[in-house]
Amino acid sequence: MREDGPKKNKKQNQNDSDIDLVVEFEENTPDLYGKKQKLKAEIKSEFNAPVDICREKYIKPAFKNQILSEAKYA
Repeated sequence: MREDGPKKNKKQNQNDSDIDLVVEFEENTPDLYGKKQKLKAEIKSEFNAPVDICREKYIKPAFKNQILSEAKYA
């Protein structure tokens, strides 16, 4: 799981910042949608902030290098 940088950097000192996560799951993970929704809800609840979740393979090529270079790995 990684927190991506572009939105975070622009709004890092604002209370209305969102959390952007790049996540990966094992191939053929059952109920992937449900797992992503549960993760999103848990993080939103813990940090009281909106959460966006994206898988690396779906990041637009124009933004991919920047996002991944600024990501914080967890």
